[in-house]
Amino acid sequence: MKKTLYLVLILFVFTIGIHSDVIKKSKSEVTFAKYGTFKTERTETVSALMKKTDSNDNFKGKGFLSKLAAKVFFKSGEFSSVINLKESKIATISHKKKKVIVKNIVNIMGGDIGESEEGDAEESDEEESDITITKNEFKVVVTGNKKVINGFPTKEYSISWIVEWESNNDESKGSSKLISNVRATSVTGKISSSQKIESLFFRNYMKKLGLDTDMKRDDVLGGSWLRIFTSLSRSSSAQSSENAKKFRKEISKIKGYPIVIDGEYYVSTTGVKKKKGLRGLLKKKKKAGADDIPKFTFYTEVIELSVVKSDPGNYSYPEGYKVKEK
Repeated sequence: MKKTLYLVLILFVFTIGIHSDVIKKSKSEVTFAKYGTFKTERTETVSALMKKTDSNDNFKGKGFLSKLAAKVFFKSGEFSSVINLKESKIATISHKKKKVIVKNIVNIMGGDIGESEEGDAEESDEEESDITITKNEFKVVVTGNKKVINGFPTKEYSISWIVEWESNNDESKGSSKLISNVRATSVTGKISSSQKIESLFFRNYMKKLGLDTDMKRDDVLGGSWLRIFTSLSRSSSAQSSENAKKFRKEISKIKGYPIVIDGEYYVSTTGVKKKKGLRGLLKKKKKAGADDIPKFTFYTEVIELSVVKSDPGNYSYPEGYKVKEK
């Protein structure tokens, strides 16, 4: 009996993903201390195997590296993208240029989807880490605070993730701290259907990319922004090291669908050896209180959420646009 009910539940979730689309409107703002502030208003249409994002983006850069950030990650203007998991394609749509660029989805663990990975196993010797984690503390606190946001009744959760490390190569040590306040609404009705469809797409997409993560974890910890930060700073994040069992236990305290996510990420280092040559001469002395300034902050708010009958037209390219395959 239990097995039958379980199979019915799986089929129900899968059927929802095939025959329904989630339409979510949201706004986000992320500020990188060295690069500037990025604001976006988005409308996302999602099914089990498709996702279209229409966004109005604005980036105000600052500092020496802002042009790099604007060119690679934070272009301003109206853009769209379509992720087609069935065909393993991502289309980027520029409305200003009336052009669509279509690329293969790249498996981060090794090449385009479908490429042979024979012979790779012998070359995948695990490298020793340059650091030793001395503290890894992850905690979720149910604050009890309640608030209605955009018509969604929410409860507040406070998240803190502190990691301390020591270098295996010199006397340097450091820490990283991620703080996130989450307001989540109960998973009922359209929220329940929406969460199932979005989670199904996210899981399928991460599988294509070769990553092992879940949507709730990625959202509440600002996973996408953290990946951009590490790409810009050309450094690895100690936050990637975690006690998986304890992590899952803590994050399961967050009950509901996130409506507001408000986070900050801090990094502190001490005892770094002085670099020789030109890089050492150019390296600026750390300002007092620099460790008290977050390296980046992120804020996301869901404005509207609906579940509608699936329509292939929701994921089509605009008529008259030039399509180029790469």
